[in-house]
Amino acid sequence: MKSFVVCVAIFSFVAAVTSLTIITPIVRVINENCNDDPVPNSLNCSSVGTYDCGHCTCNVGFAGQRCECTASVQASSEVSCRKEFAQRLCSERGVCSCGVCECFQRTNPEEVISGQYCECDNYSCGRHNGLLCNGHGRCECGRCLCQQDATGAHCEIPRGPS
Repeated sequence: MKSFVVCVAIFSFVAAVTSLTIITPIVRVINENCNDDPVPNSLNCSSVGTYDCGHCTCNVGFAGQRCECTASVQASSEVSCRKEFAQRLCSERGVCSCGVCECFQRTNPEEVISGQYCECDNYSCGRHNGLLCNGHGRCECGRCLCQQDATGAHCEIPRGPS
């Protein structure tokens, strides 16, 4: 059985464009049983970070899962990862990388988070008779899109022959 340690570091910096202090939590899962030697300036980390047990630790001034953007670009681009100014970064269902939301993946591969701000999914629509969209439609961004044989908010109303 492998053991893991979760490390959380909080970084804050002032975004020059907006004069806001942006606090960014960085969560990193480290496999304690990993025997790999850290690789400084690894290609896996855009040559500006240390690759260690499958994860990058970026050099000062760089950010992103693969150190793919500068910290200043990351700070100023986080604004583009919010649908509206007061809303959460990537709807709290993804990470902002260089101004683009990368939505989290669910453990169930049939359940997908999507949208520019990770604001949509295909699993949180209403259920009728215990079935998503009553089994007569598909869930798209919080709305049931019913098949031709049904209507209603949850595809719960059968349509007669036309």
